Amino acid sequence: MLVCNNVNCHYGERHVFEGVSFAAAPGTIIVLHGHNGTGKTSLLHMLAGLKKPSQGMINWNEQEISNAIRNNDCEMTFIGHEIMVKPELTVLENIYFWADLCGERESVPFALRKLGLEPYVDMKCGELSKGWQRRVALSRLIFCAADLWILDEPYNNLDHDVSKLLDTLISEKCSAGGVIILSSHMYVPIEHAIKINISDFAAKSQLVA
Repeated sequence: MLVCNNVNCHYGERHVFEGVSFAAAPGTIIVLHGHNGTGKTSLLHMLAGLKKPSQGMINWNEQEISNAIRNNDCEMTFIGHEIMVKPELTVLENIYFWADLCGERESVPFALRKLGLEPYVDMKCGELSKGWQRRVALSRLIFCAADLWILDEPYNNLDHDVSKLLDTLISEKCSAGGVIILSSHMYVPIEHAIKINISDFAAKSQLVA
């Protein structure tokens, strides 16, 4: 279980949010909403063990999240707001790189077919549109058997068909007992997802200002 307990985010004198608390048992999807600047990405970085909370604790099965990831007690996949593909490599080279990291090379043909990437395997990712680059990035979700998915604006630049595919991947992961935390400016049509508006936790100093 992922537990976020009274977490604050401060940047120097700027207090972004305060008192964020929730628990995510296996099979939980949490969608973070909120205006730009309210701290969605900062909270995701904390949940992924990439940034320490200014106050409060984030635990995975009663172990601090960064320690749990470091000790391989929590397998985590993080896909950030930026599209992390190597533009100088082809689509196939990028996908093989991630598949090999997960020991899932045999799944590459399935991933290419599922994401509609077969016609583009020999193209360098830098020559693709942002939408097609994001399809390449999403292939990691097919290979990864991680317990925890952290996804920052994963629906950006996706067309309708790939958005529905992402809905399916997320729902399947949830059904398999995974924990999925994502941010989105868009409506996410997954009925059983827990919606949290991070703006509701804006620091009091911001509200006074």
